[in-house]
Amino acid sequence: MANQDLTKEEKKFLDNFKMTTLQGELAQTEELKLFCSSPHQYAKTHSVYIKDWAALKEKMITHVRHEIVPDDLSVDVYREMIKIIDKIMEEKLEKVRKDFFIKFGESIYNYLGDDGKTKSCLGVIVFFIGIGASLFFNLNS
Repeated sequence: MANQDLTKEEKKFLDNFKMTTLQGELAQTEELKLFCSSPHQYAKTHSVYIKDWAALKEKMITHVRHEIVPDDLSVDVYREMIKIIDKIMEEKLEKVRKDFFIKFGESIYNYLGDDGKTKSCLGVIVFFIGIGASLFFNLNS
């Protein structure tokens, strides 16, 4: 259903929903930028954003397919909400990637797989083994 087929009240609801959702998501990116000083944790948070949205989106799409939506919303409004959140999440993830580059001077993909999710933990394990070995040899020298 096209957005123009929605009622005036539904369009107003969606406009408010978009504004509120956008503010909340961008506030999260600002908190991440201000308070996270670890590139690994920053990248992990990016990955969590992707995974969480994918899970919620799938659940919402299933609800649309089965027409299981809150009583005060139509299936068409719920479908539009999914589109709105999807676009906001794209913007949010792009902002996180740009902020990461500005803050750490490198691409977030150095810490992520091509899908934007974290690489396997093998690299992290090797990293910690290296630190442990270094500490062990420094203490025993």
